[in-house]
Order: sequence, then structure tokens, then C-alpha cells
Amino acid sequence: MKALKFGGSSVSSPERIRSVAKIILSAAKKEQVIVVVSAFQGVTNQLIECARMAEKGDQSYFSVYNKIAQRHTDTLHQLCAKRLTKSDRAIVQKNLVELQKILQGINLLRHCPPRALDVVASFGERLSAFIISLYLNLKQPSQFVDTRGLIITDDNFTQAAVMFDQTTTALQKYFKRLFAENSKKLIPVVTGFIGATEDGRTTTIGRNGSDYSVAIIGAALGVSIIEIWTDVDGILSADPSIVPSAFVLPNISYEEAMELSYFGAKVLHSAAIAPAVAKKIPVLIKNTLNPSAAGTLVSDRVNDWKAVAKGITSIDGVTLFTLRGLSMVGVPGMAERLFSALADHHVNVILISQASSEHTICFAVTGSNAAQVRRAVAHEF
Repeated sequence: MKALKFGGSSVSSPERIRSVAKIILSAAKKEQVIVVVSAFQGVTNQLIECARMAEKGDQSYFSVYNKIAQRHTDTLHQLCAKRLTKSDRAIVQKNLVELQKILQGINLLRHCPPRALDVVASFGERLSAFIISLYLNLKQPSQFVDTRGLIITDDNFTQAAVMFDQTTTALQKYFKRLFAENSKKLIPVVTGFIGATEDGRTTTIGRNGSDYSVAIIGAALGVSIIEIWTDVDGILSADPSIVPSAFVLPNISYEEAMELSYFGAKVLHSAAIAPAVAKKIPVLIKNTLNPSAAGTLVSDRVNDWKAVAKGITSIDGVTLFTLRGLSMVGVPGMAERLFSALADHHVNVILISQASSEHTICFAVTGSNAAQVRRAVAHEF
């Protein structure tokens, strides 16, 4: 069994979805596959924009909503018009009406807490996966799978942490029953990016979380390989817009992939590797526009590398903080107090440096966390 993930420009239009379907059906001829999909390209941003506009009382949010609704209904009819049932239309329409009502509620209250934002953002994957499953079903038995109730998380909305024990149990139980009750040719099309708390509240596991979703599912089910299909031939040695001579890396280790992705390589979500590492499942990065390209294989195999550097990356929007004071010299526990305070405020530290004299601690965070850092440090010290 293998797990495949498609997102971004791979699901940007009916034409691209048809190409994706060919890749899926070709793989399904050889072995059982599970498919994880993202929202149609750009839709998650539009949904979040829509919610923020509604919160501010900007009535043009309804125009953005109409564009989202029209795009999905148009795609549905272009892909499935010949065999589209009233029931299928009704399910898509029900989702769109539910989204509209939630946005109206946000607009009336002029308030969009993270919990509401997660519900709004979830519609991208829910609609995308359902429509793609309908199209695949024209060719081969396929079923839409909603990961709410399967990927169990805490209630840190917009950046929910996965509860792996509960999630693994739920996934194994669900797919064991699904495959037992259906033909081995059945292709599950699963929502990426979203989950739910134990009491059923919708959550999201971070932007680009569909990579993470497919790794979680793949690890839980013990698949032979995880394939992440993008719009590039694999992981590049550098950003080609900055380094014209950048080339595709044929294979890299898990550790190298985690470092490259965390520090700027956008082709792979930094958290997506962790579940694969735990089960030693190889991850293959492939290009939907060029399926014949070999791609990049990420595994526990480490190859000799003759060049000076395997990859060069960079991160924008980083803020550097310095905590300094003579009263810090020789006082035990200062670093512990600082980083415990940051953790309590859900701040992720990118880089840490401490002077040998111990009177200075420097650390870097993403710019969006700067205000939280100031509050945490002011409260603690």
C-alpha cells in the first residue's frame, strides 16, 4: 500500500485534476493506494480572507464567497457533468450553504475566533476531496474520507497538535473496516490539513498541513512509501530564482530533509517528515507536470556526497531578540526560565546563541511571534 498526496497547482483546475487522476489510477493498478488532497490552489487563502473581511464588517466578503462557491460548482460540473447525481449536487451545495451561514454569523458578531477560522478554512479540503473522489469514481470505485474524527488533535486552533495514540487507533480501525467492506480497488480520497478535537470541534494542523496529514496516515497504516506530488521535479539544492544552477537532489536523508524544509525549502512541510522517520517510511517527491522525472527520495539511507554543500536555504521574516543583563552572570536557570516562558506563549524558537560569559542570550523567532515574545519576557523578568 502507498499513500499519495496532491496539493497546490496539482489541484488548481479541472485539467490538472484530470492529470492527477491518471497518476492515481496508474498507481492503483499496481497496489492499494490512499490519496490525500489539499484545497484547490488559493482557496484556503480566499477562505481566510473571507472570514477576516466578514469580521471587519466588510460586506464585499460575500463577493469573495461567491467566487469560491462558483469555482467549486464549475469544477464539479466540468469533471462530473455526465454522471452527476442530485445527491452529489446536494452534498456540495450543503457544504457551501453551511460555509455561507458561518460567514454570516462572523459578520453579525464582528468576531472570528481561531475556532471559527478553522471551521471556515476546513471547507477547502472538504470540497476538494469530495469533488475529486466523485471524478475518480467515474473511472474506479472511490470514496470521500473526512479526517475529522480520524486525526484527533488538541484545541490549539489553527496550529493544533496531533494526539498520535488516539489518531493511530482511529485510522487503523476505520481503514481496516473500509477495505474489508469494499473491493481492494477502492480508492479513498482523504482530506488533508484538518482534524478535530476529541469532542468533535474542527481544527487545522497548520498551513501546508496536508503533507503532515499524509505522513500521519501513512505511518499509522504502515504504507510502503509516501509520495508527495508537487509542481517541481523534486527537492532542489537551492532556490532556483536566486541560484540559477540549482539542481534536483536525487536522494537525501530524513535529517537533511527536515533541515532543508524547516529552513526555507517549500516543497516539503517541515513537520511532515517526523511520522515517516518514526516508521522509516521513504518519502518520494514527484512532479505532476512531469511524472516521468525520478524525483527526490527521502529515506534513512545516507549517500556519500562529493560536493561542498548538498543544499542552501534561507528564511525571510525572522526577528532576533537579545536578553542581556549583568544580573544573569552565573545565575543558574536563566535560560530555562526564558524558554519555558516562550513555550507557555506557544512561541517556536528557530535559533539560540548564548555568550560564554552567560550574560547574553540571543534567539530568533518568526516575525509573527515577536509580540508574544515581548509579552512573555516582560511577564517573566
